Amino acid sequence: QPGGGQSQQQQQSTTAAADAEASSGDYSSLIAVSTAVAAAAAAAAASITQNAAGNKRVNFDPHALLLDAAVEGELELVRECARRVRNVSTPNDEGITALHNSVCAGHFDIVQFLVEQCGCDVNYADNDGWTPLHCAASCNNLQMIRFLIEHGASVFATTLSDNETAVRKCEEDEEGYRECYD
Repeated sequence: QPGGGQSQQQQQSTTAAADAEASSGDYSSLIAVSTAVAAAAAAAAASITQNAAGNKRVNFDPHALLLDAAVEGELELVRECARRVRNVSTPNDEGITALHNSVCAGHFDIVQFLVEQCGCDVNYADNDGWTPLHCAASCNNLQMIRFLIEHGASVFATTLSDNETAVRKCEEDEEGYRECYD
């Protein structure tokens, strides 16, 4: 593909894999799929320019880079991209924001930056109704859960498919379940 991006069929296949995992309730490997989707989106959002000397330069969409950097844990790139986008809470076409990505990947420093410095919407629900709090609860990440609630996350927000609040997403088989659920 031009610019190193995935074909539309490859992107649909990657998205289908993510949807299948989300439907099965297995979010542990969703981060890897999300990373692949973010990389594909960044590649697809690139443009190639050529200067007068004939040198080629690849320019990536700052929003695609923001989403990718948030899941990869690249705080400095998140900072740079946040300055270049209009709204850090802008989602991708699946409703995923940089905050969702950083919460799911466990990057607390990026979560803090997005919420405290950029005013990212802690209650933004993706296309399935998952808020960043649902993501934190699904990993039993108590530090994230506390932080999001302290910054206004609604404990009453429910998902669309199963109408569950974040506390119902706490992972019973993982460490920290009791504390997450309580």
